Amino acid sequence: MDKNQLVSLLNHFSGSTADEAVEVNALAGNYPYSQLLEALAARVSKDHQLKDHQVTLQRAAVYSTDRSVLKEIMTAVTEVSQADERVAQESLQQEPVSSQKGPSQIPTNTDYADEVIHDLERLQELKHNFEALFDQDGVALPVVKPAITKPEKEKEEEKEKKISKKERIIQMARELEKNSEAPAATDSIPAKKKAKKSTELDPIVSEIKATRKKVQPESEKTKEQIEIIDQFIKTKPHLVPSAATAEENPDLASTLKSGEFGDHIVSETLAEILIRQGKKDKAIEVYKKLIWKFPQKKAYFAAQIEDLRK
Repeated sequence: MDKNQLVSLLNHFSGSTADEAVEVNALAGNYPYSQLLEALAARVSKDHQLKDHQVTLQRAAVYSTDRSVLKEIMTAVTEVSQADERVAQESLQQEPVSSQKGPSQIPTNTDYADEVIHDLERLQELKHNFEALFDQDGVALPVVKPAITKPEKEKEEEKEKKISKKERIIQMARELEKNSEAPAATDSIPAKKKAKKSTELDPIVSEIKATRKKVQPESEKTKEQIEIIDQFIKTKPHLVPSAATAEENPDLASTLKSGEFGDHIVSETLAEILIRQGKKDKAIEVYKKLIWKFPQKKAYFAAQIEDLRK
């Protein structure tokens, strides 16, 4: 089947021939992931009652992203194919004139309402069989058609006589919509929510991880300064804290007078005070201790030390 034939069949899919139906099924086999070909194969297989046409419809329902579109394709009114029209015209031309002696037979108009009702009933039956193919565990089950007893058939026929064709079509369409909404409601049951693990880290730890990458020095002096700081950290990996007694913990004023700074008193504020007093060496010592105390600010303190040495 070439491109033009396929386009023509898509525009008039309800008027296909048996040969076109076979070609469409073969084309769907060559392109198994085409939703369009699956729906078209299901329609032409149903029109010509091909083998496994029910399986083809079920497969098309699985591939279809919108069941309403598939329903519209399957329930479209069947058209007479161009080939059938050509054969009918040739047969009428070949009929002898003597056949006109008898009473003329007037072709009756097609009752589209009956066809729509028939298609809806068939679609409902196919949908029921498709849903019955698999159990809750996903295991395939044999297709079993529901047996209808004679009294039930008689009751249904009486009801159909009472209800008009238009009301019957509306009623069947609503039943199909309810059946399609039922499985969707069962699938929307929310699963149990898993307990969320806390992934928040301490701000200092996260900042250390963020600054793990080595900072590329902008100049040789900065590089040399960073090497000095690294060497200082290697030689003195641990600083022994002073005993926490009242006598050995003088206030900031006495600390500044004595010039001895413990780990508990060092801070950026202390370094700034020392800089204002002109004690750059003491400020550099404080910044070195701050590098050990706050390694995440290593680059900043190193830059401050470099500025003081200038």
